[in-house]
Parts: sequence; C-alpha cells; structure tokens
Amino acid sequence: MIRLPIFSVHSVLSISNSTIRIQGRALDTIKIKSKVFDLNSNLSCIEEISIGNKQSSELSIMSEGIVTIKIDKDSFDIGEFLYGEQANDYIQTISFEQATDMAEKFIRQDLVDYVEDPHVLFLHEVTLEAEYCWFFFYNPKIIIPEEKWLLKMLGAYAISKKGEVSHTYNYLDDSVKARDYLNVMSGYFNKKGL
Repeated sequence: MIRLPIFSVHSVLSISNSTIRIQGRALDTIKIKSKVFDLNSNLSCIEEISIGNKQSSELSIMSEGIVTIKIDKDSFDIGEFLYGEQANDYIQTISFEQATDMAEKFIRQDLVDYVEDPHVLFLHEVTLEAEYCWFFFYNPKIIIPEEKWLLKMLGAYAISKKGEVSHTYNYLDDSVKARDYLNVMSGYFNKKGL
C-alpha cells in the first residue's frame, strides 16, 4: 500500500511508552487528531502540535513544528516521514528526457533576455526527483537583475511525471528544505492526478 508523506521528520525529540515527539516540517496541512501512518502502515494520531514555544491546532504546508503522536503499538517505525492518505494510482506518461526538454524550453523563455553567450546552458546541472515529479533549476551562472526579484525567487520548475508544469521556488541552498518542498509538490501532483 502506497501512502503520501505528510510530515518530514527532522529529529525525534523524545519517546515514552505512549507518545513520541518529533520535530520536522509539514508536507501537507496537519491538524490535531490527524491520522498518521508509519513505514509499516501502523496507524496513530497527532495528539499535540507546537510551533516554537506555542501550542497550535494545525501546521500548514512547509511550516516547521513539533508533533506529539500517541502510539498504541510497541514499534512505530517513522523513518524519514510520517504518511497520510493512501496515494492514487499514478501512471507516469512522460520520460525524464521529455521533462528535461520542457524545462529547458520554459527556462530559456524566462532567461533569454539575461544571456549574452548564445551557447550558455539554461538548466542547472542538478535535478531533483521524487515519486511523481522532477525539479529543474535555473543555471546559477546566469545573472538575473535585482529588480526581477520574483524571477530570482522562482528559480525552478516542477514537472510532474504526467507533464504538468509549475514555476516554483528554488531551495537548493537548503538541502532539507529542498527535499521537503520536492515532496510537497510530488504529493500535490499525485492528489490532483496531474
């Protein structure tokens, strides 16, 4: 059974006989009493959520916080993620090469005005892959003017394995955040069937 990751586990803060406290980032909206599953599909639920020093009723997508999970079984194997709902059947319809060509086209359109050398590569050599999408990034050697701040901030494209394209954020300077955001977008494409 395939389930979508909904919480990225950054560290385990404490474990008792009945609860486990985990620090990390929400990959989907998480509320108190949300059901969560471990690697082996053992079910549990969120008992408490903290953001900083304050209690909260929910964690929004990409928010960092601490969740306390009530555990009924002796072994609750969290791994790198906590999981939520079961994933839809997802059938990939494009190849990595096709996605790369799409990303090249979109990035070229975005950056062509800022390139003097006609032979410059528009794509960064780094590509990230999740279960349902890839992330392609602008070549960091291409200098984007400061006044084009939105273009600088949106320095990547997420392309689903069905060919859906989304201009998106570049978090390559933070590997944990980049991985978490990749999983957010992957889950989004799967849930929407894109």
